[in-house]
Amino acid sequence: MTADNLNNMRIIPDLLAINEKVRPNKVAYRQFDDKSKTWISVTWKEFADMVRSWRKAFTASGLSKGDHAAVLLPNSITATACDLSILSQGMVPVPLHAVDTPSSSAFILNNSEAKILFVPRTLRWNAMLNAQKEYPYLKLVVTTGNDAEGASEDSPVPVVNLSDWLKQGENTDLKEVSIDPDDLAAIVYTSGTTGKPKGVMLTHDNVLSNVKSFSQVIDVGSDDVFLSFLPFSHTFERTVTFYFTLFLGAEVGFARSVLKLAEDLKIIRPTIFVAVPRVFEQFHSRIKASLQSKGSIAATLADQAEMIGWRRFCRRNGLAVPSSSASWLDSFIWPMLESRIVLPIRDVFGGRLRIAIAGGAALNNAIGRFYNAMGVELRQGYGLTETSPVISLNR
Repeated sequence: MTADNLNNMRIIPDLLAINEKVRPNKVAYRQFDDKSKTWISVTWKEFADMVRSWRKAFTASGLSKGDHAAVLLPNSITATACDLSILSQGMVPVPLHAVDTPSSSAFILNNSEAKILFVPRTLRWNAMLNAQKEYPYLKLVVTTGNDAEGASEDSPVPVVNLSDWLKQGENTDLKEVSIDPDDLAAIVYTSGTTGKPKGVMLTHDNVLSNVKSFSQVIDVGSDDVFLSFLPFSHTFERTVTFYFTLFLGAEVGFARSVLKLAEDLKIIRPTIFVAVPRVFEQFHSRIKASLQSKGSIAATLADQAEMIGWRRFCRRNGLAVPSSSASWLDSFIWPMLESRIVLPIRDVFGGRLRIAIAGGAALNNAIGRFYNAMGVELRQGYGLTETSPVISLNR
């Protein structure tokens, strides 16, 4: 990233403008298309065109700078286009959590004073209506599932299909919006452990300062490939796998589901993977079970690989190396262990993973030690939604 580009990054939409200019034909996002049953992708130029069409639709709907837009969409090309078009209009995205109860989503919708809501199916909107009938601020619901005809008759606002909504803006002129770094870039609601959910207000400057700082402690670039798995309603994923990759111009592949995560890792073959500790624990359990199923010799070799791999890791990172009378054999034994044990474990994550990052909860020390010993560089991040969110990341 050049100094000129860094100076031009005042607000989040600047990141997209730079990518369209610098790498227009590079793949930006990949996802599985249910209709064609194939993986599809969009370039930065194609994606920027999508964002412009969404912006026209917002204008045609009478929405303008400062208005709040609630988004309840799974991670996808559509979700990223939705978010960036909201930001490019000077509006404020309000991400809703997919696992929230309808009553909690309804509360956030009213509390945030959102004027438009995006849902993947009208079923989600109907569920909110069953929990709460009145929405004094809401003007429109857009369903990306194009199933508006399934909306409840009790809906107090119109429900339209995404395709129809975008068509309404086709003949609308696109006007530039003046956005300040101190303008809001999101209202992210945290869990209501002390009552109702609380909305955390984050500015463009909050997010960009975090992204720029993050880039100083992790060696990544535009050639890296990320796999997006955690929901964008989680600030950790939102900043690290959405805005940070936008900052880098890196490619993002969207995982289909929890059940298909292992398969998607081998298809996307990410170089960077961000997840909560529980995901790494589950893969650890599967790897251990697989090794044990191959017999005692394989299990013993795996134990040896972990011990020697950990000593190698400690030497590389200037840590105290566990003493062992057999450590002088490490360099002779490692090539065999690497081919038989270590490389198959790396293949679980696609075979080219350089850095894995765990955040959102405490990482078990034994799990972290296992992965680093096996050459899967697992780092821990810590942060808060209120700090947009990364506070620390070990190098």
